[in-house]
Amino acid sequence: MKVLFTSLVLLVTIPLLSQNIGTEDRVMAIYFGGGSYYVDREQANDLEDFINEIDDFREYEVELHGHTDNIGSLEFNQYLSAMRCEAVLNEILRLEVDPSIITVHDFGELSPLYDNDTWVGKRKNRRVDVVLRKVVM
Repeated sequence: MKVLFTSLVLLVTIPLLSQNIGTEDRVMAIYFGGGSYYVDREQANDLEDFINEIDDFREYEVELHGHTDNIGSLEFNQYLSAMRCEAVLNEILRLEVDPSIITVHDFGELSPLYDNDTWVGKRKNRRVDVVLRKVVM
């Protein structure tokens, strides 16, 4: 997989399996501590930079993909995924992005991209992916 890193911004050149990310889509991951849905100031600033790179939002839709590790109950992880998405959504709305172009997908622990049998994988699965999906005109 070819991935270019700019801070926490990922420019994905092939689809991520669980999220159907296209070649022209832009993805940024916001990471969380275990059981947390707090967006720290550094990641909020990175998100602002990521959003401000887009000149014309009429060419994009915004998707939030919430994920958790597999620690805790299925119900709690679904709740945590929703709360993480809500926290990121609030940060995006603060940047005056039109809410009508934003959709939220709470995957909870059901669609891990990384191996939840390892601590590294668990840490990487505690995230919300902000997907800027190019709209086909």
